[in-house]
Amino acid sequence: MKRLFCLLLLMIASPAGWAQSYTQGSHLDFNKGVAAAQEGNYAVAYCIWKPLADVGHAEAQYRLGWLYAKGLGLAVDEATAIYWWKQAAGLGHADSLFRLGWAYQHGEGTEKDMAQAMSYYLQAARHGQEDAIELLQLMLMRENKEVTQGIGKLLQNNPRALGEITEIAVARANVRSGANKNAKLLRTLKQGDALVVLGKSGNWLRIWMIDHQQFGWVFKRLVSGFDK
Repeated sequence: MKRLFCLLLLMIASPAGWAQSYTQGSHLDFNKGVAAAQEGNYAVAYCIWKPLADVGHAEAQYRLGWLYAKGLGLAVDEATAIYWWKQAAGLGHADSLFRLGWAYQHGEGTEKDMAQAMSYYLQAARHGQEDAIELLQLMLMRENKEVTQGIGKLLQNNPRALGEITEIAVARANVRSGANKNAKLLRTLKQGDALVVLGKSGNWLRIWMIDHQQFGWVFKRLVSGFDK
């Protein structure tokens, strides 16, 4: 039924050739679906994106998920939205990975599952998804053990996943367990030791010590790029 609806809709509302492309199963122009959605023609967007999604077009799958999630030209169906996001995520689509993390964290269309949410957020961060990186940095500042362990594993394999590598700018720098000078001393780093800055609290930086595979806090003026 939906296939017949799309064929008729494209014949009426779309430029010549779209309907023929639809019936022949060839790739419709994804960007025409984007243009249709921007104009509020969500049914047309669906009819363009659905055949593309069926043959593994990750961005079409992601956009189709949003049509279902928000009820744009369709009835709201969060379970189907998640289905399409999972298809795109399986192809390495970073925004779909992030959206699945959000769904599992907040229980949108599925049961809440923080472990599963973290798995998707970490995968999204590996692909450079900026929202995932920012969210993981915020989570890390809350000192949640589960989050810290997951992010630690990510940084062991890819130190640059959540920030750029910098180094200690002075001869010796004490790294502490908290953002104050009375917190437990974890170790002392020397000038040139590599680290990644993950966040800040006042004059203190939350860091990942690359050589020692460990989190900690250091006074910001002791770190290159923050020593002004």
